[in-house]
Amino acid sequence: MRESSQSLEAFTLYRDMGSERSTAKVAQQCSKNKSLIDRWSGQHAWVERVRQHDEAIAAEAAERDKHARLTEADTLRRARFNIAQTEQVIVLKWLQCVAADPKAIAALKAGEVVALAKGAQDTQRIEHGEATDQTRTQVQWEMLSDDALLARARALGLAGTD
Repeated sequence: MRESSQSLEAFTLYRDMGSERSTAKVAQQCSKNKSLIDRWSGQHAWVERVRQHDEAIAAEAAERDKHARLTEADTLRRARFNIAQTEQVIVLKWLQCVAADPKAIAALKAGEVVALAKGAQDTQRIEHGEATDQTRTQVQWEMLSDDALLARARALGLAGTD
C-alpha cells in the first residue's frame, strides 16, 4: 500500500523526534487520533524505517570520523617524515662543515649531531614500518669523539679528506 502524504508527513515527524519519539506525540502534533497514527506506523513499518535511518546516519558519522582520523594520521606521518629529512640535512651539512675545516668549531657538538641522525633514522624506520632497535652490531656513535666521527664520515665517503 502506498503511503499518503499525511502519513509520510507524520512519519517524518516521528523519525525526527530521535530518542523521544512516540506515536502519541506525533498524534498530538498532527492533531490526529493516536489509533490512526498507530495504524499508519504499522502499515508502513515506521519502527523498521527509523531503525534503518538511524543506522545509516550512524554509519555516515562513523565513516566521516574514520576519514578524519586517517587524514590526520597521514598529515602527522608526513610531518614526521619531513622533520626526519630536515634532521638528516643538518647532519650532512655539519659533516661537510667539519670536513671543510676540521679545526673549526661546528655549531653543534658531535653528540647532538648523532642524536639528530639517530632520531631521523628512527623516524624514517617507523614511518616505513620497520623496527628501530636493530639487532645487527652498530657503532655507538655517541661514544665517538669529533675526530673519530669525522674519520668515520670520511670512510663512508660523507666527508672529504684534509
